[in-house]
Amino acid sequence: MGVMLKALASGHFPKPFAVRLYGRTGERRPVADQELARWQKKVKLFRWSKGYEILWLKFTHARELYFDDFDTVDLGKMTDGLWQPD
Repeated sequence: MGVMLKALASGHFPKPFAVRLYGRTGERRPVADQELARWQKKVKLFRWSKGYEILWLKFTHARELYFDDFDTVDLGKMTDGLWQPD
C-alpha cells in the first residue's frame, strides 16, 4: 500500500502500477487433490468471509491459464513517461 499512497501524494507512479494480461484458458477439468490443498492454504485467511463460501468452498474444477502478451495500464497523468510495451 505504500507505493499507492506515495503515488497519490506525488501525483505520479514510479513504475507501471497495473498490467492487462492477454491469453487463453485450457479445458475445464477436475481439480487435483494437491492443487486443492495448495489453493486452500492460500485462501484460508478468508474462510470467515461470505466471499470465501461463494467462490472457494465448493471448488471442484480448474483450467490451465496461458498468457500470450501484456500491456501496462495507462492511468493518465499518473503514468506519463513510464515505459509502455510495443
